[in-house]
Amino acid sequence: MKCPVFALAAMIVTTGVLWADEQGSFERTLTVTGPVDLDVVTDSGGITVMPGPAGSVRLHAVLKAQHGWLDFSDAESHIRELERDPPVEQTGNRVRIGYVHGRDLLRGVSMRLEIYTPVETQLRVRADSGGVRDGSQPRGAPAPARHHGMLGCRAA
Repeated sequence: MKCPVFALAAMIVTTGVLWADEQGSFERTLTVTGPVDLDVVTDSGGITVMPGPAGSVRLHAVLKAQHGWLDFSDAESHIRELERDPPVEQTGNRVRIGYVHGRDLLRGVSMRLEIYTPVETQLRVRADSGGVRDGSQPRGAPAPARHHGMLGCRAA
């Protein structure tokens, strides 16, 4: 009788460790001059874009582990890798966010992106889940047109 109780207790403790809520984050502030060409993707987590000051693009990313019943991916090591080497690229005023070098890096990880960018920004965003939100619009305002998960905006 003691063995089944011990086995059950061990299973509960192990499950708690496996389902621990690993989290991480990273921030970047990029200097730009003039209109920005911003291209953003995330598999899961969502994207919010808000107007920011001229001359900089500021990014805050929140990373969270996602576990499924049979998901044995190492989400915590993926989160630490994304913190060490965030998927942010800049060439002049062209900024790409969320394009990871290996698709497996996002397996088991939700990446929510909050971005402040100058008003003069050409924006391309895609979120497979979690949605896309224009933070400059009040909640309940009509959303920009979407096409197959893409949101395209051009500020004048």
